[in-house]
Amino acid sequence: MDVIKKEEQIFDVRLAEYHIQHGVTNRKEYERYLKSLPDLSDQYDTISFEDILTPRPKKIRRTENLSSDMEELESLGSDNMVDFNEDDLDDEE
Repeated sequence: MDVIKKEEQIFDVRLAEYHIQHGVTNRKEYERYLKSLPDLSDQYDTISFEDILTPRPKKIRRTENLSSDMEELESLGSDNMVDFNEDDLDDEE
């Protein structure tokens, strides 16, 4: 197993308890590390459950020259092209 050197990796909140239990660090060092972190409590943003659960509409830019754009893409001969319908495009810009 590789030796972990960086504090950020040792004290990562997802792994800290594991590292304490396996002797990589101890609780006192972990508490000292937590106290050394800057206070960023004034730099947060609030979101609601509605923000999380509401699907965002897929935005696709409509172009005036859609036909010529498609012709240009087809001329590139890409095997990775995806079929789509103009009906799938939003009316929003």
